[in-house]
Amino acid sequence: MNNRSIAWWLRQIGLSQYTKTLESEYYGLEGLLYVTDGGLKDAGIENAKHREIILIQLSRDRQRLDPLSGQTQWTCTNTYAHKGWSENKL
Repeated sequence: MNNRSIAWWLRQIGLSQYTKTLESEYYGLEGLLYVTDGGLKDAGIENAKHREIILIQLSRDRQRLDPLSGQTQWTCTNTYAHKGWSENKL
């Protein structure tokens, strides 16, 4: 998947004020696809309505941006041990 610009995407949804905040936490839009409300809040987005808009838009765009989104994805919860790998159904 190509690295898509967080800045471009945030401009499209009218929330460009969060560009620096999200670009400092995530690499490209693909890195942001499965963020949670808590993740956005931890990243510095305090406004609950803005977090909701971001999550709704990500949900709408996920299939287009990640064609494998309906398949099993492996994630690592602990980069130092193999037991940190877990299977997630998306």
